[in-house]
Amino acid sequence: MGRQRIIFFNESHDRQFELRNKFNLKYTLGRHTFNLNDQFVFSDYRPKDDRMNEYLGFDPSSFPSKMTSNNIGLSYLFASSNNRFQNSLTISIYYLKSKIYRTSDALSKDKTESVFAPQQTNVNKTYYGFSEGLSYELWKGVRGKISFSHNVRIPDTGELFGNGMSIKPSVNLQPEVGDNLNIGVIMDKRNLLGLTRVQWETNFYYMYMKNMIRLFPADIRSIYINLGKTSTLGFDTDLKVDITPNVYAYFNLTLQDIRDRQKWLNDEKGSDNPTYDKHVPNIPSFYYNYGMEYHVEGLLGKKELSRVYVDVSHVGEFDWGWQMSTLLDQRKEMDHSFQRCVLP
Repeated sequence: MGRQRIIFFNESHDRQFELRNKFNLKYTLGRHTFNLNDQFVFSDYRPKDDRMNEYLGFDPSSFPSKMTSNNIGLSYLFASSNNRFQNSLTISIYYLKSKIYRTSDALSKDKTESVFAPQQTNVNKTYYGFSEGLSYELWKGVRGKISFSHNVRIPDTGELFGNGMSIKPSVNLQPEVGDNLNIGVIMDKRNLLGLTRVQWETNFYYMYMKNMIRLFPADIRSIYINLGKTSTLGFDTDLKVDITPNVYAYFNLTLQDIRDRQKWLNDEKGSDNPTYDKHVPNIPSFYYNYGMEYHVEGLLGKKELSRVYVDVSHVGEFDWGWQMSTLLDQRKEMDHSFQRCVLP
């Protein structure tokens, strides 16, 4: 016998109030620069769906979700007298307080109070991060750089609350915590080989991350979840060329290998993780784009800029889910797109 799928009708009238504040203070003393940055977010999400009350077992509007986050960073930048050597040090404090209810699912019984209520989670934590970056001008217009950082990314409201339809609220979502190493070269030259300006940047990077946030299928909808541990080994390059003052061309390429590094399913190391060392799904390992633009001022009138450009992008194939199958329908084929536009 086939399994019957039951479809429930809903009429959602959700409301979300959000308050954001950004503050930045910069002070320069000779070759020393200090920068204080603060980013604050408060969000209140109130679901309302009268049609789903009977099916859910509770009134969703009685369970609003809230999130408060704050990120404070203090940076110090030192530049030598000729700007040949630069050093940047940043110390950050991250704060997250959230109370999330999954009001889009059927009821679950609270064992302690013997009442019916939606799944929920409370987070009230403080995290710390830092970054250290060095750069040195090897030749005129050519600079080498290296940086190491321990960063935290707080989930945004869309990842925590969902969208009320196709994405569920994420009741167990934790911030991403990563250690990153980056080595790169930057070039910025004018009048090179007859070209007006050439800008080129190349980076090699390695990231080891805990609680990487990704969107995965859940029933007929999706949900943001944390992957235990992941590693990323990658390379990217970006080239911008002003061929003439009116003609501009560009090309960028990214290669990356992102794998699951969670060897065990739990801390007790009782069960092997079947996705260990496999590629993280829904992320292409190869993509690039390139294009060209012609722009001219005053063609159609004073203080007017006209642009004609062509843009081509390519995304390599990747898997929809974990590499547990060799079926073709589990893999997204290569995508190649072409765009041209004329803008007055």
